[in-house]
Amino acid sequence: MLVHLLDSYIFVDGEVSGLSGQGRFGQLGTISATIILQRQRERFGPKIPVYDINDAGRYGGVVIRQEAVHLRCMYGADIGSWGVQGGCQDRSNGWCDEFVDASRDNPCAGLQHPSSYKCKCCTQFSPGCSTSSMPPWRGEHVGVFLDFYLRYGGHPACCGSGYNEVIIQAGDAWNHALPGPIEAFFYDVARKNEEWGKGASAHARRMRDGFVQKWGLTTADVPLLEFDRTNYEWPFEPAAGE
Repeated sequence: MLVHLLDSYIFVDGEVSGLSGQGRFGQLGTISATIILQRQRERFGPKIPVYDINDAGRYGGVVIRQEAVHLRCMYGADIGSWGVQGGCQDRSNGWCDEFVDASRDNPCAGLQHPSSYKCKCCTQFSPGCSTSSMPPWRGEHVGVFLDFYLRYGGHPACCGSGYNEVIIQAGDAWNHALPGPIEAFFYDVARKNEEWGKGASAHARRMRDGFVQKWGLTTADVPLLEFDRTNYEWPFEPAAGE
């Protein structure tokens, strides 16, 4: 599943349309998201890894329909895309293309001029990988990327809580697709009644209700969910009253 935490890229300061360009980082033309999978439990332990720096999870997030958006690139760690125009540009080490057909057990084997840094930062997400120069995987290679991420990703020294960062094309492509990309809103059940923002559940519900009203939808079209980060089997359940 592809999820986006409400962190000022879209749905910010009462803006409920979901339109790209309305958030504080709208000028970047991208939206940052994270892929979560059941298999992450084997690598990352008891808590599903999602972006939670600077208390981002206090406002909840949205589930994005992957088939409704264009994935520009992926990284095995948070690379601070808010500081990179386009999200996938200005990467000094290029792309991870040469690892698309690489062995999962020895990804550098057989490469004509393997770069130790690039191999580790494309496939093993080593603690030595700089967020300013980590090469991206192209969106069309998401399956291979996830194979490496699930095997090697999440080293605490390089990757925070272990989440990956997916860069989605925003701008006109995103705006013209709305409301289709937004499948659901959610809040972290562990933060349901926190006072910050008058509670994650209340904030997420206000955002969801405003979104469906804006686009002429119903709450059945875009449900509000509770997100249990400790439940890899069934992390999303309908919120009370849905």
